[in-house]
Order: sequence, then C-alpha cells, then structure tokens
Amino acid sequence: MESYEGKLLIAVPDLHDTNFFRSVVLILHHDQFGASGVVLNRPSNTVVSDISGELDIAVESESVLAERLHVGGPVDGPVIVLHNDRDLAEETIIPGVFMSTRKDLVEQLLALEGVELRLFSGYSGWAPEQLENEIELGGWLLLDAKREHVYGSTESLWKVVCDQFGDDVCQLPPRHTDGGDFDPGLN
Repeated sequence: MESYEGKLLIAVPDLHDTNFFRSVVLILHHDQFGASGVVLNRPSNTVVSDISGELDIAVESESVLAERLHVGGPVDGPVIVLHNDRDLAEETIIPGVFMSTRKDLVEQLLALEGVELRLFSGYSGWAPEQLENEIELGGWLLLDAKREHVYGSTESLWKVVCDQFGDDVCQLPPRHTDGGDFDPGLN
C-alpha cells in the first residue's frame, strides 16, 4: 500500500462538499486503518487569544495571540499545531514541518517567539480504503507537500497548487456522475 503521508490532496473543481470545496489538505497519517489530514486553506475568524483561556494555556506573545486558528476539517479533535521546531515535535510530517498535539508541547510552542506555526481545530478523516477510492475515482489530485504550502499564504493556495498541474486544471467544468460510486459530497 502506498502511503500518502506528507502529500497534498487538492480538491477537484467539482468537489462541492462545503468541507472540501477548493480545499488543499495536508495528509498527516495514512495506513491500512485510514487517513487523516488538515485543510491548509480554511482560516477561521478565531485567533489564539480567543481560545487560550479555554485551553488553559498562558500565551504572552502578541504575534502568537493574533495567530488565526484554521479549520482542519469536519472531525472534532485536539488542537493540532504544525510548526518548524524539531525539539517540540511529536512527529515529522515533511522536512521543516512538524506536528504537536500534546498540551505541554503546544504550550511551549505558543510561548516561543519567531517559530513558524499553524494551529488547526478539527481534522479531516477517511475510513480504510476510502481515500484511495476517492483518488482513484478522480475526487482529488495529489502533490508532494512543501513547507511553503503549510506556512505560506492560504488565500490563493488552491489556485497555486492547481496551476502545478497545468493552466486548465482549475477551469475544468463540473463532472456529472452517471449513478456510479463517486459522490464527492460523501466525505
């Protein structure tokens, strides 16, 4: 089984599920038990200062307090922090991008000045073989993730990664399913 860990899933133009419309998902885990990831281009209106009390985390850095929380997907879970500090990492996702969810590590990360980070509330999940089937049926494009995708601008990320497949990929007309198994709204 090929693992998609460290890959980007790029939603095809006709994926109209509101959770994934024009989304770019970084796959964090993928094995025979399923897959999980976070949507990179769904910043919320919530900033760290809004949630620091709920998480019982002391944050003093003004830049960290102003950091936006991103909607990682429709599945509830712990706050996920993607960051560039190897010493506070639980896992390496790709070179220069590490993941932490443990409260003690998140606390330390939010206390640091100058660390690159993205915070996610929720995540995206797939049952065993579900993601493979969605890719095979054309619901997602795959691309190797780079640190710029994680820490760069979220505003135009979908278009930027689509353009790597050629000028016309993002302009494809919607597909019409003919009653087959593919329904991109079933995530």
